[in-house]
Amino acid sequence: MPEGLPHANVPTPRQAIAWLSQHRYDKYLALASGDHSLAMEIYSWNSELSSAILRDLAHVEVAVRNALDGQLAPTFPDWAAQPTPGWLQLQNGTQRVRMRQQKLNNDGLKLLRQAQRDVGAAATHGMVIARLSFGFWQFLITPRVRESTLWTPYLHRGFPRGTARADVSRFLESAVSLRNRLAHLEPVASASTSVTERLADMNALFKLVAPEVHDWITEISDVTEIINREPVSG
Repeated sequence: MPEGLPHANVPTPRQAIAWLSQHRYDKYLALASGDHSLAMEIYSWNSELSSAILRDLAHVEVAVRNALDGQLAPTFPDWAAQPTPGWLQLQNGTQRVRMRQQKLNNDGLKLLRQAQRDVGAAATHGMVIARLSFGFWQFLITPRVRESTLWTPYLHRGFPRGTARADVSRFLESAVSLRNRLAHLEPVASASTSVTERLADMNALFKLVAPEVHDWITEISDVTEIINREPVSG
């Protein structure tokens, strides 16, 4: 059992249900094949692993947002401090494609303006950039209809030559999905192999945007060591 959670202090099943809810407790109990003490051990391990992965994901998120901003800022300087940045007005293609692009632009404007309000009247470009969610940056790349307005003219330059938008999109979707799951303390996986696949996507994305930093973060990360202590074998 992880350090700091001795058997004598393990909550009873009733206490665990009141704390976690029946639904969440049942998830961990199922992973433990009905063994309450093991379920609590898995919960503790899951929390430790989630915190470690979220720490590494934060580094990835910073790298991604700065890589994308770095490609937009030369053409749209200080865009995050503006009410309606030029790149959030870009449209081209068929009427159907333009309608989809307009909706994405409007959704992005809502998120941007919320971030600006959160920062306050003295908001600067950098302050707002730091406030925007990982999902905001994901939707600059993931929708295919933005390939002609954002990826091809601007964003592809933030990645190694020849990088496909579809690959970056897949890595981003995986990373954002993992982040959301971890933030809600959902079980990371019933087996270490499942989370390993998500981590591979996260690391592939990190290597694309900041390969040198990726190597350093990998050295100081304790994610692998925690995975190796998984209470139930995969």
